[in-house]
Amino acid sequence: MEEPNRNEEACRKKRLPEDGTQGAVTIWACAASAALLLLMAVLIDYSRISSFRHKLEGLAQTGVRSVLSAYDEALYERYGLFGRGGTDGGALLAEAVQLGLATGSGRNAPGDSIRLQWLDMEVSGSSVQPAAFLGDRRIFGRQIMQEMKYKAPIDLTLELIDKFRPLSEAMGQTAAAVDKLGSLEQAFDRRQQALENMLKQQQTAANHASRSGYGVLIGTGGSNGAEASELHSISAEYPLYLEWISLDEAAARAWQEAAAGLPSPSPGAAPISLPPPYSHSSEIASYESRAAALSAKLQLAADAAGSHDSVLDEALGQLEAARRAELEMKAVLDGRNGAGNSSYRLPAGSSAAAGSVPGTVSVLDGASDMLLGENWFSQAEKNVLEQRDNFRSLSSSAQAAAIGLRRALEERSVSWASRLSIHEQELYRQWRSYEEKWIAPGVMLAEQARSIGNADSRKEERKAEKKKAASLWREAEQLLNAVEGLKGTEEDLEAFRHADSLFKASMDFNRLQEEGDGTDEAGNGKAGGDKSSFEGVFGSGGADEAVIGSQKLAGGVFSGMGALLSQGGERLFTAQYAAQRFSFADPRMLESLISGLSGPAGEPRRQDGEGVRQDPALTAMTSLENQEMEYILYGFSHPSGNLGAAYGELFAFRLAVRTMEGLIESRAAGHPLLVLAMAAVYGLREAIGDVRAILATGQAPISKYVPAELSYLDYLRLFYLLHGSEDSRLSRMIAIIELNTGTNLASVPTGATVEVQASMRLWFLTGAARLIGRGGPEHGDGGRYEWSTRAGWSY
Repeated sequence: MEEPNRNEEACRKKRLPEDGTQGAVTIWACAASAALLLLMAVLIDYSRISSFRHKLEGLAQTGVRSVLSAYDEALYERYGLFGRGGTDGGALLAEAVQLGLATGSGRNAPGDSIRLQWLDMEVSGSSVQPAAFLGDRRIFGRQIMQEMKYKAPIDLTLELIDKFRPLSEAMGQTAAAVDKLGSLEQAFDRRQQALENMLKQQQTAANHASRSGYGVLIGTGGSNGAEASELHSISAEYPLYLEWISLDEAAARAWQEAAAGLPSPSPGAAPISLPPPYSHSSEIASYESRAAALSAKLQLAADAAGSHDSVLDEALGQLEAARRAELEMKAVLDGRNGAGNSSYRLPAGSSAAAGSVPGTVSVLDGASDMLLGENWFSQAEKNVLEQRDNFRSLSSSAQAAAIGLRRALEERSVSWASRLSIHEQELYRQWRSYEEKWIAPGVMLAEQARSIGNADSRKEERKAEKKKAASLWREAEQLLNAVEGLKGTEEDLEAFRHADSLFKASMDFNRLQEEGDGTDEAGNGKAGGDKSSFEGVFGSGGADEAVIGSQKLAGGVFSGMGALLSQGGERLFTAQYAAQRFSFADPRMLESLISGLSGPAGEPRRQDGEGVRQDPALTAMTSLENQEMEYILYGFSHPSGNLGAAYGELFAFRLAVRTMEGLIESRAAGHPLLVLAMAAVYGLREAIGDVRAILATGQAPISKYVPAELSYLDYLRLFYLLHGSEDSRLSRMIAIIELNTGTNLASVPTGATVEVQASMRLWFLTGAARLIGRGGPEHGDGGRYEWSTRAGWSY
């Protein structure tokens, strides 16, 4: 009997199935474990890839910071600007990456043979790409903002703008008052000139009438009886003229009758002849000749009405021009605002109250008295029309008398004796009336002249003040033109030309940058001025235009200060940066220029500065390295242009402040235009004194009402707030920096982008991919995972 199978026996004892499936669970467990191990191996490699990428990004970040750790020390120390320089960026990047690999990279340390190499990274390459060049105005301006954002608001606000708070209200009122009074004066002068022209035309018309001969013909203008009574004589002699004619006719009839009654002569005897009768033919001929001549003269005088009317039409035109000017004056006065110009108001600060400075609004209080009113113009028009109608009526009567004389000679009627007398009396009455009103004594014209003169009763005083102002203005021109007339050396001129070329290059570079970025913000910079910078501030006018222009300049400064305080802005920082980092012309170096009004040995100094002794201080003033701030502000490419513009604006601003004081000091004069004229004299005199004080000591008081001192540099900072294109000024700053350092900022990067390429050996992923019949990872090759990353950074 066969012995039972031991396995079967064992199975029966263990109650296991006898169908051959024993061990299946073990095999399944092994297969599942193998799959799990494969998954974990894959996950391990993917976690290594993630760590590898993170590590590589960290290396790139460290590398870009290392690259930017090397900066141009000279550029930073002198101008506070960061630009990459020093050690080569590629070398710094490679060193930083290698150090990063050596620390925490998973590599075994020397002598450590059992430490697991978790990443085992190998760097295959790295590169540096510079970016954000300092020559880009946007980058340059941003660095200035970073440098100055904690300094400029404190310095500029507390040290400078606060000093002007007490003046802001009064300056606003002054600007409004000067603007109104300036417009009012122009309209007033046009009105007065038109009225004077009207009066001249009326006088011309009266002269026409006087020269027409009415005085001689009618009997009121001659110097002897014959001339004075020509018309009267003709009229009075007309009955005698008729009597002469009658007597001659009677004598002729009597002679004819006598001749008819004579006996016939005997044959051979001489005929009997009567003497001719007495004749008045010569008297008659003389009378008729004189009467005809008088008629012609009267007709000629009557024809003068045409030219008389033409002249008075011009007078009416002048009156209409005066009326329009009056309406302009009324519009100016109706539009006045006693609150002043709001652009001058500065936000509340820590300074004294603005009420400490008296207001200037009251100077306009009496301005309405300068208006003549519509009733006056209506009466003036009525007077002109009355003069015209008077002469027309006179001319009509003269023409009637001329016709009457001709008819009287033709008709030889007794009735014409009385009618000629009536013509004579009417002409006499009308001429006498016209003469008294418009010629001698000319009461109507005299009254008209008095009325026009009373409208400008302070004319002579105004003229005197304007004469003083003109004299002071010439002195100011001489002073400022002397500054602008300084001559630079060839070395100075070359420095300005070089700076100008660098400025243009900066403008071109930024224009290309902005076009590449799709923006259209490139400024149109001015490389230099063609006309006098002094004239650029004031124009080509005289003292009046200077006063008005100075108020506009001051308004721009106050408006700029107010906008910066309420809104902030880039100019606030760049103004202070320029003041701290760039040189400016010390005004005390110019004192010798204006210490006297004559050159060497008493030679008169020319207004263009020729003949001025060029001492070393003046020579230094024309150097660009001593007037960088002025060049940045104005951009003139010759040595004295920027100084002339700076002192021109300085004078204009001082004139604005001093004119405000002058309006307050001169209010007692009463007449608004006289007050303005006196304020202009005061302002010019004191402004000239302020400029001289700044040239002597470097500073001057802001105002008699605000005793704080303001330096020349403070004014340059103020004018920085006023001027136009910020782009041009930034480009000029760049040009100055490039000139002084020899560094092209357009090639100085302030940022960098680095790229690092590395690889890592894969442990499991490549084999697992082959096991399942798939390719390796996307960035893998030859059992290694390759990856590159970029990082960017800037100052």
